[in-house]
Amino acid sequence: MADKFIDPSRIEAAATCATAGIIVGVVTLTGLGLKFSIIILSLAGSNLFLTVAYTASLCGFSVCDAGDSRHISG
Repeated sequence: MADKFIDPSRIEAAATCATAGIIVGVVTLTGLGLKFSIIILSLAGSNLFLTVAYTASLCGFSVCDAGDSRHISG
């Protein structure tokens, strides 16, 4: 009965959620998110398009090396 609850896809989903929670917690507690937003707003000035472009590029750079880790789990 316990074997049907131990599904690899459930473990992967739980690990992904836990990792995301840790990252959000670290960014929040260290104040890194506020620092990034201040930097982006000061660079963009009052231009909304530049704010969106800088935010998108920052998000793109932060996940560009994440890749697909499914090849590791054989």
